[in-house]
Amino acid sequence: MASDDFSAELGGTGFNATDEWGNLENGVSTTAVASPAFRALDPALDSVGLGTVYVSFDFSTSQTVNWGGLAFFEGVDGGDETLFVGMPNGQQSYGIDLKGGQGVLLSGVPIDTQVHRIIAQIEFGSSDDTYRLWVDNLNESMPNGEITLDGFVVDDAWQSVRVASDVGAGTIVTVDNLVIADSAADVGMTPSVDATLTIDRGTGEISLSSGSNLPNVVGYTLRSNAGSFDQATWNTIDGRDATDATPPGDGSVDDNDWEVLTGADSTTDLSEFTFDVSPGDGLALGTTPLSLGTPWMRSPIEDISAVVTIDDNGTEVPLAIEVVYTGDAVVSGDLNGDGDIDLDDWVDFKAGQGVVNGGMTAVEAYRMGDLDGNFVHDLEDFDLFAEAYDLANGAGAFAAAITSVPEPSTIAMLAGVGILACTVRRRTGLFVHLVAAVFLVASLGSTAKAVVYASDDFSADGSGVGWAGGDIWETRDDGGFLSTYPNGSPDNTFSSRNFAAPIDPQNNLTYIRFDYRQGEASGQDWGGFAFFEGLDAGNDESFFAGANPGGTENYAFDTKGGGNLDSMVPFNAQYRTIIGAIDQTGANTIYSIWIDNFDVQNPNNTLTIDGQGAINAPWQSLRFNGSGTHEFADNLLITDGSEQSMIFEPPALETLNLLVDKSTGEVMIENSTGADVDISGYSITSGSGMLDAGGTPGDFNIDGAVDIADYTVWRNHLGGDAAALGGNGSGGATVTAADYELWKANFGNMATPGDGWESFAERDTPVAGFPQGSDNGLGWEAGGNPSTFEVAEYYLLGESAVGSTSLSLGPAYRGGPDGTQDLSFSYRSNGELVFGSVYYVAAGSLATSAVPEPSSLLIVCVGAAMALISRRCR
Repeated sequence: MASDDFSAELGGTGFNATDEWGNLENGVSTTAVASPAFRALDPALDSVGLGTVYVSFDFSTSQTVNWGGLAFFEGVDGGDETLFVGMPNGQQSYGIDLKGGQGVLLSGVPIDTQVHRIIAQIEFGSSDDTYRLWVDNLNESMPNGEITLDGFVVDDAWQSVRVASDVGAGTIVTVDNLVIADSAADVGMTPSVDATLTIDRGTGEISLSSGSNLPNVVGYTLRSNAGSFDQATWNTIDGRDATDATPPGDGSVDDNDWEVLTGADSTTDLSEFTFDVSPGDGLALGTTPLSLGTPWMRSPIEDISAVVTIDDNGTEVPLAIEVVYTGDAVVSGDLNGDGDIDLDDWVDFKAGQGVVNGGMTAVEAYRMGDLDGNFVHDLEDFDLFAEAYDLANGAGAFAAAITSVPEPSTIAMLAGVGILACTVRRRTGLFVHLVAAVFLVASLGSTAKAVVYASDDFSADGSGVGWAGGDIWETRDDGGFLSTYPNGSPDNTFSSRNFAAPIDPQNNLTYIRFDYRQGEASGQDWGGFAFFEGLDAGNDESFFAGANPGGTENYAFDTKGGGNLDSMVPFNAQYRTIIGAIDQTGANTIYSIWIDNFDVQNPNNTLTIDGQGAINAPWQSLRFNGSGTHEFADNLLITDGSEQSMIFEPPALETLNLLVDKSTGEVMIENSTGADVDISGYSITSGSGMLDAGGTPGDFNIDGAVDIADYTVWRNHLGGDAAALGGNGSGGATVTAADYELWKANFGNMATPGDGWESFAERDTPVAGFPQGSDNGLGWEAGGNPSTFEVAEYYLLGESAVGSTSLSLGPAYRGGPDGTQDLSFSYRSNGELVFGSVYYVAAGSLATSAVPEPSSLLIVCVGAAMALISRRCR
């Protein structure tokens, strides 16, 4: 239908004979000359009428960021863009931007600066379209990616094609050898090949075979984006056959010289090729497996893809082949891959604290304890490991779950709400119980007429009320909350749901309440709920509630068309209760916002805009979205203003608190719940490095002395992750000259016992009820890398009770009176994760018991008012 090798501006076929690209250079279409570059198709391509369209081209980019590629438009030199192929914006692998809000179809082949052959196909159906994608792979039966979309994005003829990239960001792309056709053969596809890559889960062995003879194999590429390969146990063909080796190979696999193409440190790629062949030459794969050794590092992550290259009379043809795993799958929690979950894995888990980061591969992070795959080692991972350990080693391996017998005074209440309790998971926030209680009271004759438009505790796919039948959240987590990372994948970062009946805030007072937590906290992150006047969260968004809309770096509302209502409360990684009111009962619209504030008369901020602003029609759908840093939401309620206690009555205080004396640096765990709280682990984090882990500033190798060896550590990690400095750096996220100045200022100093954080695990005098373990799980053990960013410790095989006496953790805060107040406190209790409150107090006011002194009564009152909803899940 159209093709161009870009050898001349008016060359090719299927294009307007007088229309130039305007960006040709050295036989390619490149954005180094001009971007974008359009060319009109002649005739226009009625792709829908043809049934199937293939688009094939060679592609390369100067950078692995931003975007660039080939796009198709329903207008000449613009109009509706309905297909984009190449490097979609913000993605890490080659793909297709499906347009129409349908997301991205990714290949899994990482973007680099090499030339790649990309083939896209759209198969137009009677009621839906199927998209397929091949990258460096001509096996028609095995596309790298495939998806079927309901309805149609491409619904008119294509009139023009464009080559473009994000030139403003310095990205240059090139396109060559473009073919647009209606058959697989026209773009060089090859019918199915009967070859297989087999991976033995028990041994890690990888082998190649073919059910029928596959001759002329001249290369292969195995890829694992998760980093599953260990080259030390890779048995290469080159190592067995190379004639230039010492000793020389024996030719037992092939009589040609093979060459390893994989970089020396790569864990993501195993590639070999032979350039020493004549046309039609190469090795033959058959039913006898060709072993490549045992380079697969055993883990639950199974993402390996395989391509073999055959020689077709001098033409190299890459063909994707099937990958088959045999044997029992590796159980999550078996960090070292030896087939069990034991204390060796426990040691590995602790060593990962403070080390896991986004620069690791997924397998590296997993093997150091990142069980949920978000490249962060935190208390959520400890929760998963403890559960896995218990499951693998028999019931009770993790000191059996502690159950409490209700007091007689509560039995009557429990009987009244028993049916409701059966429908609410233990991991659900207390607020949902509060709402349930309100409904129970109402059913017994209350005169309250509160209208609940919609509510959800996210405990099940069909949970909640007020939602359209059969409609579920796409990213609900099994833990009982809403997340922007479904199943640990950052590729789908939003979830939407339609209301059963439209919610009309016009001429009404409408309240919205939900719990929200940002997985990370920086000016680049945002997230929250967006309200839409159309179904399925289309383009008619009229209100947004959450964190950092428009770069505020605070919890705020985007009123759409009326600016932002900023709460002036900086967002961080703690759960916060967000309450919003939209009052359109008058001529204008009044927005109000409350953050962990339950005083209806005193919102954190208000904003009045003329008229109805952007809200001029009922809401029909809701979307939870974020920037991809892992956002969480729980306990959503949308109601009218007729019963404000449903919105503004705080729950009873049921969490432990962390009290911080900014003058002395002392940090204490306080229990004001009125009952013992059993804990099996806790974590205190600070995004700005306000923690004192007990080390000596400048002692980067943690040997107790600041000496020349620490300078070597600084030099070797300059520009890298600050975790390499053992928590004794200047507090930045990366190693900088400020760390050198800190080392120089403290040169010659020795560690002073008792300085900084005092863990339960390593005190000279153990805390009563907090036994100390030693890599055996039978007591408290600290994470392997305490730092200015996190301190954590765990009790794998038991729990300790925090009673009414507050527990000091020593001078663990190093910010001083003017330091940043960004500490986050979480703990594990009875198999649940809880986010506790953090309070900063005046010098010397930390009490030694949970009973407040008069001078600290205000703190407790504020704590009761601002307490986060307890039992919040991961």
